[in-house]
Amino acid sequence: MLVLHARTANSTSSVLTSDGGLQGVGTAAYNNQLYLEPYAAMAFDGLIVARGQGNASNTNCAAFKIEGLIRRESNANTTVLVNSATTVINNAPGWGVTLSADTTNGALAVHVTGSSSANVKWVCTLRTSETIYDSY
Repeated sequence: MLVLHARTANSTSSVLTSDGGLQGVGTAAYNNQLYLEPYAAMAFDGLIVARGQGNASNTNCAAFKIEGLIRRESNANTTVLVNSATTVINNAPGWGVTLSADTTNGALAVHVTGSSSANVKWVCTLRTSETIYDSY
């Protein structure tokens, strides 16, 4: 299990990271995302929840379910998001979630986008099943 976080304050896409909860947004790296070893295949699923800054006039919140398969060959630049699906549980504010292969770090990148008029806190819990098959 891996927990990723971020805080957004605009409509710019941000990558969730394991060290992004307190500081706002962490810089995506191999050691703070869902990293794949060389020659790995990883199935994943997870839940993402987002909440607008709490006050009497802001009740915005959203939830998403994500799942997919990602693989990597020898180098980080060979990382491929084989297939993925995002299910919207609730997204009344119209915020965004997308997934991609981070070919710089050899990882799964979970992107979130809030809105220009809201401070939003994001949390994602990922569960994985992984296998590695190399030529050793």
